[in-house]
Amino acid sequence: MFGAALKRVRQEDPEDVDSGEDDMRPPVARIVPEPAPEPDDADAPAESRIQKLRRRVKEWWAGPCPGRHPFKVRLHAWWEGLILPPPPPAVEADDRRASDPVLSHSEGAGDDDEKNREQWTQERVDVLESVFGGGALTPGGIPAIMQLVKPLGLDPTMSVLEFGAGIGGATRAMAEEFGAWITGIESSPVLVEIARLRAQMSGMQKKAPVLQESLESPEVRARYYNAIYARDVLYTVGKKDALLAILVQALRPRGQLTFIDYVAADDLALVSTEINDWKAREPVPVSLWTAERYRQALTVQKLDVRTIEDLSDEVMRDILAAWGNYLKTLDIKGFGVSSTNAGILMKEAELWVSRYNALHSGRLRAMRVYAMKK
Repeated sequence: MFGAALKRVRQEDPEDVDSGEDDMRPPVARIVPEPAPEPDDADAPAESRIQKLRRRVKEWWAGPCPGRHPFKVRLHAWWEGLILPPPPPAVEADDRRASDPVLSHSEGAGDDDEKNREQWTQERVDVLESVFGGGALTPGGIPAIMQLVKPLGLDPTMSVLEFGAGIGGATRAMAEEFGAWITGIESSPVLVEIARLRAQMSGMQKKAPVLQESLESPEVRARYYNAIYARDVLYTVGKKDALLAILVQALRPRGQLTFIDYVAADDLALVSTEINDWKAREPVPVSLWTAERYRQALTVQKLDVRTIEDLSDEVMRDILAAWGNYLKTLDIKGFGVSSTNAGILMKEAELWVSRYNALHSGRLRAMRVYAMKK
Protein backbone atom coordinates (compact mmCIF):
# COMPACT_ATOMS: atom_id res chain seq x y z
CA MET A 1 0.00 0.00 0.00
CA PHE A 2 2.97 2.32 0.53
CA GLY A 3 3.69 2.05 -3.19
CA ALA A 4 0.02 2.55 -4.10
CA ALA A 5 -0.22 5.58 -1.83
CA LEU A 6 2.96 7.03 -3.28
CA LYS A 7 1.39 6.78 -6.71
CA ARG A 8 -1.64 8.74 -5.54
CA VAL A 9 0.52 11.40 -3.93
CA ARG A 10 2.43 11.78 -7.19
CA GLN A 11 -0.83 12.70 -8.92
CA GLU A 12 -0.63 15.91 -6.93
CA ASP A 13 2.94 16.62 -8.16
CA PRO A 14 4.04 14.42 -11.07
CA GLU A 15 7.65 15.53 -10.66
CA ASP A 16 7.88 14.05 -7.16
CA VAL A 17 9.15 10.66 -8.24
CA ASP A 18 10.38 9.43 -11.53
CA SER A 19 8.43 6.33 -12.41
CA GLY A 20 5.28 5.14 -14.12
CA GLU A 21 2.47 3.37 -12.35
CA ASP A 22 3.35 0.02 -13.85
CA ASP A 23 7.02 0.39 -12.92
CA MET A 24 6.18 0.97 -9.25
CA ARG A 25 4.08 -2.19 -8.87
CA PRO A 26 5.98 -5.37 -7.93
CA PRO A 27 5.09 -8.72 -9.51
CA VAL A 28 1.76 -9.94 -8.13
CA ALA A 29 2.50 -12.87 -5.85
CA ARG A 30 -0.95 -14.49 -6.38
CA ILE A 31 -1.20 -15.16 -2.70
CA VAL A 32 -4.54 -13.49 -2.02
CA PRO A 33 -7.77 -13.27 -4.02
CA GLU A 34 -8.14 -10.10 -6.08
CA PRO A 35 -10.31 -7.66 -4.09
CA ALA A 36 -12.89 -5.31 -5.52
CA PRO A 37 -11.24 -2.08 -6.67
CA GLU A 38 -11.30 0.80 -4.24
CA PRO A 39 -13.13 3.97 -5.27
CA ASP A 40 -10.93 6.37 -7.19
CA ASP A 41 -9.70 9.05 -4.79
CA ALA A 42 -7.72 11.07 -7.32
CA ASP A 43 -9.93 14.08 -6.67
CA ALA A 44 -9.67 13.79 -2.88
CA PRO A 45 -7.70 16.46 -1.01
CA ALA A 46 -3.97 15.74 -0.84
CA GLU A 47 -3.95 15.57 2.94
CA SER A 48 -6.69 12.94 3.03
CA ARG A 49 -4.61 10.72 0.75
CA ILE A 50 -1.66 11.00 3.12
CA GLN A 51 -3.96 10.23 6.04
CA LYS A 52 -5.13 7.15 4.20
CA LEU A 53 -1.51 6.06 3.74
CA ARG A 54 -0.92 6.48 7.47
CA ARG A 55 -4.05 4.44 8.22
CA ARG A 56 -2.82 1.66 5.94
CA VAL A 57 0.49 1.55 7.80
CA LYS A 58 -1.36 1.19 11.10
CA GLU A 59 -3.62 -1.50 9.62
CA TRP A 60 -0.57 -3.40 8.48
CA TRP A 61 0.88 -3.36 11.99
CA ALA A 62 -2.31 -4.57 13.61
CA GLY A 63 -3.55 -6.54 10.63
CA PRO A 64 -6.55 -8.87 10.61
CA CYS A 65 -4.26 -11.80 11.50
CA PRO A 66 -0.94 -10.28 12.62
CA GLY A 67 2.09 -12.49 12.52
CA ARG A 68 0.48 -15.52 10.94
CA HIS A 69 1.12 -14.91 7.25
CA PRO A 70 4.74 -14.85 6.03
CA PHE A 71 6.25 -11.35 6.14
CA LYS A 72 6.52 -10.91 2.36
CA VAL A 73 2.86 -11.90 2.00
CA ARG A 74 1.79 -9.30 4.55
CA LEU A 75 4.01 -6.63 2.99
CA HIS A 76 2.56 -7.28 -0.46
CA ALA A 77 -0.99 -7.11 0.90
CA TRP A 78 -0.23 -3.89 2.80
CA TRP A 79 1.42 -2.35 -0.26
CA GLU A 80 -1.48 -3.18 -2.59
CA GLY A 81 -4.22 -2.46 -0.03
CA LEU A 82 -5.45 -6.07 -0.08
CA ILE A 83 -7.28 -7.84 2.74
CA LEU A 84 -5.67 -11.17 3.55
CA PRO A 85 -7.98 -14.14 4.04
CA PRO A 86 -7.80 -15.90 7.43
CA PRO A 87 -4.79 -18.23 7.37
CA PRO A 88 -5.00 -21.84 8.54
CA PRO A 89 -4.41 -22.14 12.31
CA ALA A 90 -0.99 -23.72 11.91
CA VAL A 91 0.89 -21.86 14.67
CA GLU A 92 -0.06 -21.30 18.28
CA ALA A 93 -0.35 -17.67 19.37
CA ASP A 94 2.47 -17.84 21.94
CA ASP A 95 4.88 -19.42 19.48
CA ARG A 96 3.86 -16.98 16.76
CA ARG A 97 4.49 -13.96 18.98
CA ALA A 98 7.98 -15.17 19.83
CA SER A 99 8.91 -15.91 16.22
CA ASP A 100 7.35 -12.94 14.44
CA PRO A 101 10.03 -10.25 14.00
CA VAL A 102 7.54 -7.45 13.34
CA LEU A 103 5.42 -8.11 16.41
CA SER A 104 8.46 -8.51 18.61
CA HIS A 105 9.76 -5.14 17.40
CA SER A 106 6.52 -3.24 17.84
CA GLU A 107 5.42 -4.83 21.11
CA GLY A 108 8.70 -4.46 23.01
CA ALA A 109 9.51 -2.11 25.84
CA GLY A 110 7.44 1.01 26.35
CA ASP A 111 8.13 4.25 24.52
CA ASP A 112 10.01 5.82 27.43
CA ASP A 113 12.36 2.86 27.78
CA GLU A 114 12.92 2.75 24.02
CA LYS A 115 13.82 6.44 23.82
CA ASN A 116 16.44 5.93 26.55
CA ARG A 117 18.13 3.01 24.80
CA GLU A 118 20.73 3.16 22.05
CA GLN A 119 18.55 3.75 18.99
CA TRP A 120 21.05 2.52 16.43
CA THR A 121 21.89 -1.02 15.39
CA GLN A 122 23.77 -2.40 12.41
CA GLU A 123 20.45 -3.73 11.12
CA ARG A 124 18.80 -0.30 11.23
CA VAL A 125 21.76 1.21 9.39
CA ASP A 126 21.46 -1.52 6.73
CA VAL A 127 17.77 -0.75 6.22
CA LEU A 128 18.24 3.02 5.94
CA GLU A 129 21.22 2.72 3.59
CA SER A 130 19.12 0.49 1.35
CA VAL A 131 16.46 3.24 1.25
CA PHE A 132 18.57 6.43 1.13
CA GLY A 133 21.76 5.17 -0.50
CA GLY A 134 25.20 4.03 0.65
CA GLY A 135 26.65 6.06 3.50
CA ALA A 136 23.37 7.97 4.05
CA LEU A 137 20.72 7.81 6.77
CA THR A 138 18.62 10.76 5.55
CA PRO A 139 16.66 11.71 2.39
CA GLY A 140 18.70 12.97 -0.54
CA GLY A 141 21.73 10.96 0.51
CA ILE A 142 25.27 12.24 0.04
CA PRO A 143 24.31 14.53 -2.93
CA ALA A 144 22.00 16.55 -0.65
CA ILE A 145 24.84 17.18 1.80
CA MET A 146 27.14 18.09 -1.11
CA GLN A 147 24.59 20.75 -2.02
CA LEU A 148 24.42 21.92 1.60
CA VAL A 149 28.18 22.54 1.85
CA LYS A 150 28.50 24.13 -1.59
CA PRO A 151 28.41 27.73 -0.23
CA LEU A 152 31.27 26.92 2.18
CA GLY A 153 33.86 26.91 -0.61
CA LEU A 154 35.76 23.97 0.87
CA ASP A 155 39.40 23.46 -0.16
CA PRO A 156 42.47 21.51 1.09
CA THR A 157 43.51 24.33 3.46
CA MET A 158 40.33 24.15 5.53
CA SER A 159 39.47 22.25 8.70
CA VAL A 160 35.77 21.40 8.91
CA LEU A 161 33.51 19.89 11.58
CA GLU A 162 30.52 17.71 10.71
CA PHE A 163 28.10 17.75 13.64
CA GLY A 164 26.11 14.51 13.88
CA ALA A 165 28.19 12.62 11.32
CA GLY A 166 26.33 9.31 11.54
CA ILE A 167 28.28 6.57 9.79
CA GLY A 168 30.64 9.10 8.23
CA GLY A 169 29.44 8.78 4.64
CA ALA A 170 29.36 12.53 4.07
CA THR A 171 32.52 13.04 6.15
CA ARG A 172 34.53 10.84 3.79
CA ALA A 173 32.79 12.15 0.67
CA MET A 174 33.55 15.79 1.54
CA ALA A 175 37.20 15.02 2.31
CA GLU A 176 37.60 13.13 -0.95
CA GLU A 177 35.74 15.67 -3.08
CA PHE A 178 37.28 18.88 -1.73
CA GLY A 179 40.50 17.74 -0.07
CA ALA A 180 39.50 19.47 3.18
CA TRP A 181 40.20 17.99 6.59
CA ILE A 182 36.82 16.88 7.88
CA THR A 183 36.25 15.77 11.47
CA GLY A 184 32.88 14.23 12.31
CA ILE A 185 31.40 13.91 15.77
CA GLU A 186 28.63 11.50 16.65
CA SER A 187 27.11 10.34 19.96
CA SER A 188 26.11 6.79 18.98
CA PRO A 189 28.88 4.25 19.63
CA VAL A 190 27.33 1.97 17.00
CA LEU A 191 27.53 4.62 14.28
CA VAL A 192 31.02 5.71 15.35
CA GLU A 193 32.32 2.16 15.10
CA ILE A 194 30.81 1.70 11.63
CA ALA A 195 32.36 5.02 10.56
CA ARG A 196 35.74 4.01 11.99
CA LEU A 197 35.80 0.71 10.13
CA ARG A 198 34.78 2.32 6.85
CA ALA A 199 37.35 5.11 7.20
CA GLN A 200 39.98 2.47 7.86
CA MET A 201 38.93 0.48 4.79
CA SER A 202 39.11 3.60 2.61
CA GLY A 203 42.39 4.84 4.10
CA MET A 204 40.80 8.04 5.45
CA GLN A 205 41.36 7.61 9.19
CA LYS A 206 43.31 10.88 9.41
CA LYS A 207 41.53 12.87 6.72
CA ALA A 208 37.95 12.06 7.76
CA PRO A 209 37.69 10.56 11.26
CA VAL A 210 34.42 10.33 13.19
CA LEU A 211 34.80 10.76 16.95
CA GLN A 212 32.35 9.88 19.69
CA GLU A 213 31.11 13.00 21.48
CA SER A 214 27.97 14.12 23.23
CA LEU A 215 25.79 16.10 20.86
CA GLU A 216 24.40 18.11 23.78
CA SER A 217 27.78 19.39 25.01
CA PRO A 218 30.60 18.22 22.73
CA GLU A 219 34.23 18.90 23.54
CA VAL A 220 35.64 20.60 20.45
CA ARG A 221 38.72 22.76 19.86
CA ALA A 222 38.14 26.51 20.21
CA ARG A 223 38.70 28.83 17.21
CA TYR A 224 39.86 25.88 15.10
CA TYR A 225 37.32 25.18 12.35
CA ASN A 226 36.78 27.14 9.16
CA ALA A 227 33.29 25.71 8.80
CA ILE A 228 30.74 23.54 10.59
CA TYR A 229 27.82 21.76 8.95
CA ALA A 230 25.01 19.46 10.09
CA ARG A 231 21.98 17.68 8.63
CA ASP A 232 18.84 16.54 10.48
CA VAL A 233 20.32 16.46 13.98
CA LEU A 234 19.72 19.72 15.87
CA TYR A 235 16.03 18.86 16.40
CA THR A 236 17.22 16.09 18.76
CA VAL A 237 19.28 18.48 20.93
CA GLY A 238 17.50 19.82 23.98
CA LYS A 239 19.85 22.63 25.12
CA LYS A 240 20.32 24.35 21.79
CA ASP A 241 21.47 27.70 23.17
CA ALA A 242 24.37 26.07 24.99
CA LEU A 243 25.24 23.93 21.98
CA LEU A 244 25.25 26.89 19.57
CA ALA A 245 27.59 28.75 21.93
CA ILE A 246 30.00 25.79 21.82
CA LEU A 247 29.87 25.55 18.03
CA VAL A 248 30.40 29.28 17.56
CA GLN A 249 33.42 29.17 19.89
CA ALA A 250 34.84 26.38 17.74
CA LEU A 251 34.74 28.59 14.64
CA ARG A 252 37.64 30.76 13.53
CA PRO A 253 36.94 34.42 12.73
CA ARG A 254 34.84 34.57 9.55
CA GLY A 255 34.05 30.90 10.07
CA GLN A 256 30.86 29.53 8.55
CA LEU A 257 27.98 27.55 10.03
CA THR A 258 25.33 25.84 7.90
CA PHE A 259 22.72 23.22 8.62
CA ILE A 260 19.42 21.72 7.50
CA ASP A 261 17.01 20.86 10.26
CA TYR A 262 13.36 20.37 11.11
CA VAL A 263 11.59 23.36 12.69
CA ALA A 264 8.05 24.19 13.73
CA ALA A 265 6.23 26.56 11.39
CA ASP A 266 5.21 28.69 14.39
CA ASP A 267 4.56 28.38 18.11
CA LEU A 268 1.07 26.93 17.58
CA ALA A 269 2.49 24.18 15.38
CA LEU A 270 4.48 22.89 18.34
CA VAL A 271 1.28 21.42 19.83
CA SER A 272 -0.31 20.32 16.55
CA THR A 273 -1.61 16.80 16.03
CA GLU A 274 0.67 16.24 13.05
CA ILE A 275 3.85 17.12 14.91
CA ASN A 276 2.83 15.18 18.03
CA ASP A 277 2.06 12.14 15.89
CA TRP A 278 5.52 12.32 14.31
CA LYS A 279 7.28 12.93 17.65
CA ALA A 280 5.61 9.86 19.15
CA ARG A 281 7.25 7.69 16.48
CA GLU A 282 10.74 9.15 16.79
CA PRO A 283 13.18 6.84 18.60
CA VAL A 284 14.73 9.85 20.40
CA PRO A 285 13.14 12.85 22.14
CA VAL A 286 12.39 15.78 19.81
CA SER A 287 13.02 19.43 20.73
CA LEU A 288 11.78 21.80 18.02
CA TRP A 289 12.51 25.48 17.53
CA THR A 290 11.01 27.83 15.00
CA ALA A 291 13.18 29.36 12.27
CA GLU A 292 12.84 32.75 13.94
CA ARG A 293 14.14 31.40 17.20
CA TYR A 294 17.22 30.07 15.39
CA ARG A 295 17.74 33.50 13.85
CA GLN A 296 17.56 35.18 17.24
CA ALA A 297 19.86 32.66 18.94
CA LEU A 298 22.49 32.89 16.20
CA THR A 299 22.35 36.67 16.29
CA VAL A 300 22.95 36.60 20.05
CA GLN A 301 26.07 34.51 19.31
CA LYS A 302 27.25 37.34 17.01
CA LEU A 303 26.74 35.42 13.79
CA ASP A 304 25.65 37.15 10.62
CA VAL A 305 22.64 35.10 9.48
CA ARG A 306 22.80 35.25 5.69
CA THR A 307 20.20 32.65 4.66
CA ILE A 308 17.16 30.89 6.09
CA GLU A 309 15.57 28.91 3.28
CA ASP A 310 12.55 26.60 3.37
CA LEU A 311 13.50 23.27 1.74
CA SER A 312 10.37 21.37 2.79
CA ASP A 313 9.16 20.66 -0.75
CA GLU A 314 12.59 19.33 -1.73
CA VAL A 315 12.78 17.12 1.36
CA MET A 316 9.30 15.73 0.71
CA ARG A 317 10.28 14.91 -2.87
CA ASP A 318 13.43 13.19 -1.59
CA ILE A 319 11.40 11.11 0.87
CA LEU A 320 8.97 9.96 -1.81
CA ALA A 321 11.74 9.30 -4.34
CA ALA A 322 13.82 7.26 -1.88
CA TRP A 323 10.97 5.05 -0.71
CA GLY A 324 9.51 4.77 -4.20
CA ASN A 325 12.83 3.63 -5.67
CA TYR A 326 13.36 1.24 -2.79
CA LEU A 327 9.95 -0.36 -3.25
CA LYS A 328 10.68 -0.81 -6.94
CA THR A 329 13.72 -2.92 -6.08
CA LEU A 330 11.83 -5.36 -3.88
CA ASP A 331 11.65 -8.81 -5.38
CA ILE A 332 8.49 -10.28 -3.91
CA LYS A 333 9.71 -13.83 -4.59
CA GLY A 334 13.06 -13.67 -2.85
CA PHE A 335 12.23 -10.39 -1.08
CA GLY A 336 15.84 -9.69 -0.05
CA VAL A 337 15.04 -8.50 3.50
CA SER A 338 16.04 -10.66 6.45
CA SER A 339 13.49 -11.55 9.10
CA THR A 340 15.42 -9.39 11.58
CA ASN A 341 15.27 -6.37 9.28
CA ALA A 342 11.59 -6.88 8.45
CA GLY A 343 10.29 -5.23 11.61
CA ILE A 344 12.84 -2.42 11.36
CA LEU A 345 11.78 -1.75 7.76
CA MET A 346 8.14 -1.41 8.65
CA LYS A 347 8.84 0.75 11.70
CA GLU A 348 10.97 3.08 9.55
CA ALA A 349 8.18 3.23 6.96
CA GLU A 350 5.71 4.29 9.65
CA LEU A 351 8.16 6.92 10.98
CA TRP A 352 8.76 8.44 7.54
CA VAL A 353 5.06 8.45 6.70
CA SER A 354 4.35 10.44 9.87
CA ARG A 355 7.27 12.79 9.17
CA TYR A 356 6.09 13.34 5.60
CA ASN A 357 2.58 13.99 6.87
CA ALA A 358 3.84 16.62 9.31
CA LEU A 359 5.79 18.33 6.53
CA HIS A 360 2.86 18.15 4.11
CA SER A 361 0.55 19.70 6.70
CA GLY A 362 2.82 22.75 6.85
CA ARG A 363 3.22 22.44 10.63
CA LEU A 364 6.72 21.00 10.29
CA ARG A 365 9.27 22.63 8.00
CA ALA A 366 12.76 21.70 6.82
CA MET A 367 14.99 24.78 6.85
CA ARG A 368 18.49 25.50 5.58
CA VAL A 369 20.42 28.03 7.62
CA TYR A 370 23.71 29.68 6.63
CA ALA A 371 25.54 32.08 8.92
CA MET A 372 29.03 33.56 9.26
CA LYS A 373 31.00 34.51 12.36
CA LYS A 374 31.62 38.25 12.56
